[in-house]
Amino acid sequence: ENEQFPLRMVVSNLDVFFSNMYNFYYQKGFVAILITQICGIISLGFTVGFSIFLVAYVDWHHLLQCHDEASCHTFGSYVVAHPFKHSTHRALGSMIYMLIALCFWFWKCAESVQFVISAMEMDVFYRDKLRITGEMLQTISWNEVLEKLIYLHEARIFRVAAKETLTEHDVVSRIMRKEN
Repeated sequence: ENEQFPLRMVVSNLDVFFSNMYNFYYQKGFVAILITQICGIISLGFTVGFSIFLVAYVDWHHLLQCHDEASCHTFGSYVVAHPFKHSTHRALGSMIYMLIALCFWFWKCAESVQFVISAMEMDVFYRDKLRITGEMLQTISWNEVLEKLIYLHEARIFRVAAKETLTEHDVVSRIMRKEN
């Protein structure tokens, strides 16, 4: 290989790499990211399930006629057992809503899996290359993380870019580029 760059570039997309690196730091490690993603999926799943119940299984026409104790019945009498049994506009609308909501939930599940996989890769990078454990990540500053990265880059232990020097400004510019 070329004497000037003894190690091949390991990072193919610096914007994504630095953004993932900062996100991993900001969320304080893999365990926190995993818990956040699981809670987000469960919360969204509950919201989707409950909204499907409200849209498809509640007989709103009869429920809205309930004004006092004399005109109201038990809650079970306002629940539709088989909302898709008859072909009606309400059943069609409910079915479309359910399909869209479930597709959205599955999409978010897939995104969360990708996010967790990315976090796993970043966990390995922090632990093996930067020598920063999950416990250390709770107290270390972003500047210290960048100092370790820059040292590895300039010492040619781990090259993230083809350029000879790497600065904090280079990293922050890459992270902020997508947001601007």
